[in-house]
Parts: sequence; structure tokens; C-alpha cells
Amino acid sequence: MTSDYEKFQRLLTSLERLKTYMPFAQLKNFPAYQNILVMGDAARPFIIDLLRDGDHWPGWITLLRELTPTMDPVTIHERGNIAEEAKAWCRLADVKGW
Repeated sequence: MTSDYEKFQRLLTSLERLKTYMPFAQLKNFPAYQNILVMGDAARPFIIDLLRDGDHWPGWITLLRELTPTMDPVTIHERGNIAEEAKAWCRLADVKGW
């Protein structure tokens, strides 16, 4: 049986190969991205870890928004600054215990 972590890592490997040359609008439709979305709450801590490690790809923020539609910790002043948005999501993760 594959753990959530192993599944996420496999999907992440697929995304990493593509995100350097594929526009995000297309990548959102790619199966690896969609399968991370399907993982739901199980994917959230892995995405937060990527943000904490400095991987500030805008797709991670978009995934968090899709996984957590009732919460968006990003203030109007942080919006558009990916590093600040990442910090806001990490603060929320600390509060929520993700």
C-alpha cells in the first residue's frame, strides 16, 4: 500500500518535470496536478512543507486555495507577492496544526 507521502512525491516528480516549461494554465489540467487535488486534505501538509522549503511556485498557492476554499489567509497587501502569500499559508498551517 502506498502512503500519502509516497503518492505525493510521485506526483510531485511528474509536476517538477513539467512546471519549468509548461504554462500554469495548462499544468492545472495535467493529471499529476489533478491527482494532488484529489488527495484533498492529505496533500496540504506536503504543500506547506514545499512552501517552507522555499518552493514558492504559484501553483502551490492555487492548490491550497482549491483544497481549502473556505480559508484564504492572504491579506490584500500580501496578494501578488508569492513569498508573502507563502508565509501567510505557513502561518495558517501553524495555527491549524497542518
